[in-house]
Amino acid sequence: MPLNDFPKIGGRLYSANLTHSVTNGIPGKYSDAELFYLLKTGIARNGKFMPFMMKPMMADDDINDIIVYLRSDDKALAAVDSTVGLTHLNLIGRMGLRMAAKPTPYNKGIVRPDENNDIVYGKYLVAVIGCYQCHSASKLKIDYELPEKSKGYLQGGMKMKDDKGEKIYSPNLTPDKETGIGNYTNETFTKALREGVADDGMQLMPPMPRFKQLNDKDIHAIYAYLKSLPAVKHKVKRM
Repeated sequence: MPLNDFPKIGGRLYSANLTHSVTNGIPGKYSDAELFYLLKTGIARNGKFMPFMMKPMMADDDINDIIVYLRSDDKALAAVDSTVGLTHLNLIGRMGLRMAAKPTPYNKGIVRPDENNDIVYGKYLVAVIGCYQCHSASKLKIDYELPEKSKGYLQGGMKMKDDKGEKIYSPNLTPDKETGIGNYTNETFTKALREGVADDGMQLMPPMPRFKQLNDKDIHAIYAYLKSLPAVKHKVKRM
């Protein structure tokens, strides 16, 4: 699919085909070690930098689980040879990516956190799911190694585009009662993540996904972590 948030002046950016397609699928062209390295550093097997793929803080076991899944016979991975388009970045696009991010160190040896510690586990999930990449202040000030050092970490306000190309802004996820999620309960937060419905009944806009695959423990941990953050009053435009 095209990544609409990327400025058209820089070229076109498309998500890769992850099916078992021999012609267009990525997993079949990579070894397990190359996929592991890509996810840790953002560097593809051909040496190109793919910043949207970086998960340097992800535990090694979780990356290995992703690789096992990509090699599996799950029906979602059945070969599809079609492609929406090919990524092509011009000089402006390549310069923009270099300004926005750089390859991360090869952080091998990361251990999965204790799932029974809600705040620690929630912080980990916020990082590996990438909540901070949209809900912070600036695409150019994202810290992939230490997400909490990103500018305006989880305070919202990042300018984005919805599925129709209209300008939207990411919400404040700190527990401020007036401008953030301070009035959310665990139940209303769960409904927001799974069904895309805010506590006031408003539909959450794309690119916010519906996290139907997260279990109750995962969602509660994310909620507990967000509620543990300092409340920051930061009113964000809705449209």
